Amino acid sequence: MTARQGYDPGRRVMRVGVIGLGAMGMGAAKSCLRSGLETAGCDLRDAARAEFGAAGGIACANPAALPDGLAAVVILVVNAAQTETALFGPEGAAQHLAPGAVIISSATMSPADARHFAARAADQGFLYLDAPVSGGAAKAAAGEMTVDAALVTLDFLLRHGLLASDPEGPALAAAMARLRLAPAGVSAPARARSS
Repeated sequence: MTARQGYDPGRRVMRVGVIGLGAMGMGAAKSCLRSGLETAGCDLRDAARAEFGAAGGIACANPAALPDGLAAVVILVVNAAQTETALFGPEGAAQHLAPGAVIISSATMSPADARHFAARAADQGFLYLDAPVSGGAAKAAAGEMTVDAALVTLDFLLRHGLLASDPEGPALAAAMARLRLAPAGVSAPARARSS
């Protein structure tokens, strides 16, 4: 299925994107599919796109091919440079986000880079969540990875249906077992890694 095929605008299903179908991203994307979310997955590798498409997802070669109207995008790339390209580059995902969409960035980056991206996202009417993940490929595949996030965003995520106390709930809840919250402004590398 391609980004432009298979979408029924009459359905009331949350549309999400996952950029980076590697060890963690593939598991997160497939968990979203299992939860009934319309999920587009983006990766440069043909094999990753083929695997995701075979699982029922919308496979995209780059962020420019993502469908329009994404309520959330999860970015599971390596670093800040890749995040910037995937999100704000000329062919980035930002152009496909619905007004008020949530950007969940799980790349390793400095606090300064995360604040810069958050400001750029806010300027465009989006919420940027710096949310490193852990647990490895097996936990990601099972929908049990841990997400570290800033406390300031919890209320927003709950109000917009991106988190639910029900394990079968939408979006982020589909891909994780635990959400660890840190005070706003605490950098990802400084966060405690134990529960």
